[in-house]
Amino acid sequence: MPQPGRDEWAVSLADGRKIKYVYEDLGNMCSATADLDRKIITKIVFSLKGPQVREQVQELFAAETR
Repeated sequence: MPQPGRDEWAVSLADGRKIKYVYEDLGNMCSATADLDRKIITKIVFSLKGPQVREQVQELFAAETR
């Protein structure tokens, strides 16, 4: 069971790559991490009003996953 304000999941892209996402709602900001073939990308966003759904978190990394 996920912790309140925290979610982890994995998706497979059409090209076969797998991405693991971790999202944390930290009250006045959120932290999102994507593990893309051992390349870790973390974004801390102050302007988001949480909580975010998975699709919104994945959109934060759209440029890196294309």
